[in-house]
Amino acid sequence: MNFVGLDLGGVNSLACVRDDAGTEEFRGSTHPESPSCVLLPIVKKEKLIAGDEALRNERGLGLSWPPLAMAARDGWSRPSLPTPGGRLLLVTIWQRLVAGDKWQEPQWHPSDGLPPLNKPTPAECLTAEAVTVLKQANGTVNSAQVVLAIPNQLPEESQESLLGRLPAGARLIWRSVAAAMSWAEANPSLTAVSKHLAVLDAGLHGTEISVFEFRRQEVGGRVFHVPVRRGNRLQHVKTDTLFADSPAPFSRVHPELARLEQHLSEISAAIGGPAELLTCGPMADSLVVLLRRRFPKIDWPSPDANAVAHGSCLFAWCLARDWPTYLDVLPSLELFIIDRYREAAWLPIIPADLEVAGGKDYAQQFQRILAVRAGTGELENWLRRSGEPELRKLTTKLAKPAESEVPVDLDIVARPAGGFARLKVSPSDGRSAVFGDRRVLHLDWLSMKRESATPSGFPPGIKFGWPDTGKLFGHRPAFRNFIELGLDYSKDGNINTLASLESVATKPSPVPFLDRREHPSGVEEGFIPIRSLPCFGSENPCSFFEGGYASDRELKLLEEIGASLWQELNRLKNSRLANDRRRTRLLIRILGRMGSHSPQGFVDHVAASLKPRMDSNLLFAAGRVILSPQHARQFFETVRLKAELSHELKTPWLRILDYLLFQRPNILESTVREDIEAAMSLCLAALR
Repeated sequence: MNFVGLDLGGVNSLACVRDDAGTEEFRGSTHPESPSCVLLPIVKKEKLIAGDEALRNERGLGLSWPPLAMAARDGWSRPSLPTPGGRLLLVTIWQRLVAGDKWQEPQWHPSDGLPPLNKPTPAECLTAEAVTVLKQANGTVNSAQVVLAIPNQLPEESQESLLGRLPAGARLIWRSVAAAMSWAEANPSLTAVSKHLAVLDAGLHGTEISVFEFRRQEVGGRVFHVPVRRGNRLQHVKTDTLFADSPAPFSRVHPELARLEQHLSEISAAIGGPAELLTCGPMADSLVVLLRRRFPKIDWPSPDANAVAHGSCLFAWCLARDWPTYLDVLPSLELFIIDRYREAAWLPIIPADLEVAGGKDYAQQFQRILAVRAGTGELENWLRRSGEPELRKLTTKLAKPAESEVPVDLDIVARPAGGFARLKVSPSDGRSAVFGDRRVLHLDWLSMKRESATPSGFPPGIKFGWPDTGKLFGHRPAFRNFIELGLDYSKDGNINTLASLESVATKPSPVPFLDRREHPSGVEEGFIPIRSLPCFGSENPCSFFEGGYASDRELKLLEEIGASLWQELNRLKNSRLANDRRRTRLLIRILGRMGSHSPQGFVDHVAASLKPRMDSNLLFAAGRVILSPQHARQFFETVRLKAELSHELKTPWLRILDYLLFQRPNILESTVREDIEAAMSLCLAALR
């Protein structure tokens, strides 16, 4: 078995071949002066011509060698291919694959008055080049494990198209990841000291900048330093097409460097601080020359022309031995459901920030998570993914209407650089035939429609793309500011410091716009307007909107601050002095906003103080600090008493119900039905 890594980057196709013994060699085109291309058929049933055969072929106007002299005089930078020779550059093919694997003009017109023909798809064109290069490098397609390097921008639709046409068992790998794997193998001492690597993959339509950290893994006594690919560490600097349209006859690549030079500052800034550097790609030599001229103080290493092909081959070699390759963060995926409380919700079936080993599958099953309702004849499935501004919708006509509610299981399989996630829906009992004789529904991504509107049944007034309103997140800067002021107050006891502490704890933290890539939901592109964020979250320890949790030291300091504030409140409870009464109000509001971090003594005090008419500050605190079913029982007893007294449920009481019933599932499950019904009756009365 041979292992072959293919770098078909757009200028000169290159293959790295390694045999079972580990001997490795590189095999490229015999015409490196000419950009790689394919020749389209000019008559029906003719095959695509690719590889060196396409470069040798003189089809077209009958001009002398080089064949690129037969190009249209207005050049190769046009997205539509030149007529009359049907010669199509790999650069253009990649451009269309990144745009979605469809030609803007589905036909081309051969010369000599021949009838127009349908163009082979971009994926078919690239596959023809891959198979030809593979045969030239390896001799046979069936006796090799093939890996093709792809750009970070390649969408799942195009990945699916390539995987469906490449030789059986072929895999894809990100070009930047392949280069990083090659670099890590050659520089083990640098990866071992927590170095970061910036890969500049310079193409003919832009430069991809990928910054990698390395994770140490040990298998069988061998140490590996594997690159970690994260979406928020990838950037793409888009340029105009860098092929020059003149001078003819295009016998060599003539890059238009002026179009690249205007983006040098943007490329340099995207590297993001000190890091090791690796440059690769068809425009790497030109890019390094320009960078050295513009930024002479930076040590720009010479490009590595073999890094992508070598890393792709190394990926296949490691997979065959079950060795670590790389880690990738999958795009998050959410399914629209109606949950057990009959509320519309988004179910994360691929959670945000999920790391998966390259070449390995993420597989998960959700049992009895959904149900087909009785009488359903058509089933709507709605999905949203990070990196896509629109929703996806698939309407499936069931084999027969559901006679009763059918619980179903959901199975998902996803792989980095492996096309779309595979989603399978099946009856939980395996017997219902609503999905037909095979009793399985596969969600076909390519058949799904892109929708900007929200699904039917989604709560009115809720906008797609906003954070989940059922859970509160902390805001890290406000949290740290709270601890600093709390420590200051424990030293000076100044009421002005206490007022500042109350302001941090209760007032919104101004965050005019927050990048969605920082949100725990994993949404990666665009911006969402957030007017405010709380200081503390719904849980203990609270999770931050920016990601992560407080450190053990911070939590210990927070506990000490809470205990000190509660001790002072206990001392002031019965004071009649105006200054003490103000201090008491501030303390109650602070301890209330601390929520699940508030001292247990304060929580017991709030629960014991519940009554139909009560102090607004304590009422404010009740919704935040009541966490246990025992204390919730006292609250619902008070609500029932309010119903008996015909008291209206005003906004503070409705807010507490929102906290207890939607943020505390344990409370909803443990509260008796009669108490829930009494509370809901008052809620309905408040709507009239």
